[in-house]
Amino acid sequence: MTVYSQHANRGKNQILATYQGPDGVVSKTVTSLGDSRLTVPIVDALNRISAFATVPVSVHDCREQRVDYYPRKHLAALTDATARADLLCGAHSLWYEYVCLRLHQALADLDNALLIVPDTVSRASFRTGARRGRVGCGTRRFLGDFLGT
Repeated sequence: MTVYSQHANRGKNQILATYQGPDGVVSKTVTSLGDSRLTVPIVDALNRISAFATVPVSVHDCREQRVDYYPRKHLAALTDATARADLLCGAHSLWYEYVCLRLHQALADLDNALLIVPDTVSRASFRTGARRGRVGCGTRRFLGDFLGT
């Protein structure tokens, strides 16, 4: 799981992604923004996305005296915006479908937070970093390489 945070550095606010890598804890800068008020909703949405993507693949479904993995359909929505609609329909279990709903909400919140970022260079660097895998490295590492790593 990746934990996101903000850190003031040289007059800007960095968004950091921290996760457990093969050689220990890794912290990478996702992007920098000039206004901390813009950073807060992005960090919040990223942390919720990380949590809701991670939990279903970290626990087992023990209903009806069996041990099985929860579905992984929600992972497609992390890299494919067209797969987000699938988060709103399903019939696995109330718990899993609730997590999918919350993931859908968190992804929408991230989209909305990025829309109000006025600095197009920062917004572009965020999206470029996401495609290169800097966003959510730890979150997606075990999910099949989040956003391209």
